Amino acid sequence: MPAVKNKLLLIFIHGFKGHDANFEELPEHLKYSLKETRSNLDIESIVYPTYNTKGDFKVVVNEFCEWLEIIVKEREDEIKFDYHNNSGQVLVCLFGHSMGGILGADAILKYKKNSPVIHNPPKIIGLIGFDTPYYGLHEEISSIAIKKATNITQSISQGIFSLSSPSSLPSPSSSSSSTSTPSSSSSSTSLLPSSPLSPSNSSSSTSSSSSTSLLSPSLYENLESSGLMIGFNTLASITVGCVAGVAGIAGIAILNRQKIYEWVENHLKYVGILWNYEELEKRMKDITSLPEITFHCFYTQLLPNDEEDSSFFTSSSTRTFIALPPPKMKKYFSPIECNFKDEIDAHIDMFKAETDHYHKFGQETFQKVVEILDYWEMMRLSQLEY
Repeated sequence: MPAVKNKLLLIFIHGFKGHDANFEELPEHLKYSLKETRSNLDIESIVYPTYNTKGDFKVVVNEFCEWLEIIVKEREDEIKFDYHNNSGQVLVCLFGHSMGGILGADAILKYKKNSPVIHNPPKIIGLIGFDTPYYGLHEEISSIAIKKATNITQSISQGIFSLSSPSSLPSPSSSSSSTSTPSSSSSSTSLLPSSPLSPSNSSSSTSSSSSTSLLSPSLYENLESSGLMIGFNTLASITVGCVAGVAGIAGIAILNRQKIYEWVENHLKYVGILWNYEELEKRMKDITSLPEITFHCFYTQLLPNDEEDSSFFTSSSTRTFIALPPPKMKKYFSPIECNFKDEIDAHIDMFKAETDHYHKFGQETFQKVVEILDYWEMMRLSQLEY
């Protein structure tokens, strides 16, 4: 009797303010490429439905794990495990864009930490991050966010929204009277506030001194008084204002001024993990120490931009969205060279099939999944010998 096929679930998780269409055609392309070379596997691509990227990050991780357990259990009920051949298993490989890659890592670590408690957790064999800020964001992302926010505000009619007006954002008293939040459709970008490489940064202070007018004094005071500014430097707070401006303008039809402060507060809590340097480093150490998990991260990299409108770049010739890893961790990261106007565009549109880099990027992702499967097969055969 032939062995029952193992089932491989390719699970895709979008990032901050993203949605389930962010990955474009990659999930299906990857599935069909693997089917051509892995006939012994039943392969299925599933995109985690659009979820709210706000509030406590741990709560979001728990919600994802609950969803994943349901998906895996449904697939396990469809097949029967073959104990003799150690087949008929449901395997999971996670793919996370932006902060979705951190969500995937924390899900894996949650199962590892609670393995004695959680009965039959999903069998995750790999994690691939796409432009995931595992070590925070590049120090110059704030400058780009400021420029984008400024361009947007200049294109909007006067009186609709102004980043520089103290009355643009409510005081804590007015924001507390409202509890509703914008829908997930209000913004479809993956824009993130910048996470400096270190608490003190000389180039950051230069950018912040020339752009403080972009952050509403009301917003700054509200964040500071609420305790949300603890651990954030001036540049980071300016970026929060810019992100609020971009998202607020994009969803101006459903966001009123009384709700903007609440929006910033809720989302700032979610992305606040990008400033916890010790936690960022510990997460990477823990995830790369798991022998049963193959981990890798692909990140976008642009060539130096000589255009006049890019004069806000200061010191770095390596243009990336993420902060690059320390030397000892570089083997887990691979650059994807691409041609975009700036790092934020590259980060958001890295899955566009019409771009110059997509074919090579898809092939490298495919090869990495093959490595994950080869390693798992080697581990499976070694277990059968005992």
